[in-house]
Amino acid sequence: MTTITSDTIQALIVAALLGPNAGASPPVYATGAGPNVFAPRDWPTTPGELPMILVQSPSERKESWGRAAPGFTVVTTYSIQARVTSRAQDDDAAAGALLAALAVLQRQIEVAVINDHDLYAAIQQVKEVRILNDVSPKGEQPVGQLSMEFDVEYAQAYDDFHIPDASAIEELAVFADLVNVFSAQSDLSGDQPDNPFRTDGNPAPRTQGPDGRAEGAFTATLPQ
Repeated sequence: MTTITSDTIQALIVAALLGPNAGASPPVYATGAGPNVFAPRDWPTTPGELPMILVQSPSERKESWGRAAPGFTVVTTYSIQARVTSRAQDDDAAAGALLAALAVLQRQIEVAVINDHDLYAAIQQVKEVRILNDVSPKGEQPVGQLSMEFDVEYAQAYDDFHIPDASAIEELAVFADLVNVFSAQSDLSGDQPDNPFRTDGNPAPRTQGPDGRAEGAFTATLPQ
């Protein structure tokens, strides 16, 4: 039995928003955002091309089935934020274009999520949907944002709380590449092949670390 968690459902929602034919050649996507659908682990660190869809789960609540055995009816809120931009030259035209684009994306998102078979096979229902539009038509790149919150209900039973298999840890190694102890000029990238920092130091010349070497290290063999 597959364990159902909020991350499991989040991955299904992201897959639904990409669409079942996203891996085809050529790809066919479910929404106008195309491949720009991101969950927190792979959000771009800088703004990318718009439109873009961001998916996260900011809240969750669990209602117990009773005292006899661990089991919960879970409702996780998934926040889907879609961002679009407009090429309109004046503020009024930009606002109208942004609202029109957001309306199209809202419908595409609803259809993609509500019609996804894999998602509905894992959940009990989409309990509630809340929608908010916001446009900022001023500036060089007018932006509109659509916020949709899906309250997704699913079950977590005893099997979802089993202790995962894990390998025993036999050895623990700790390395420290210090900021206030460093070599100003040396290239240390080739030193200490077991040093995990050897390619991560600040390039020379340096005024502070890390410099790519381990100034301190500790290894412990753990009892079995």
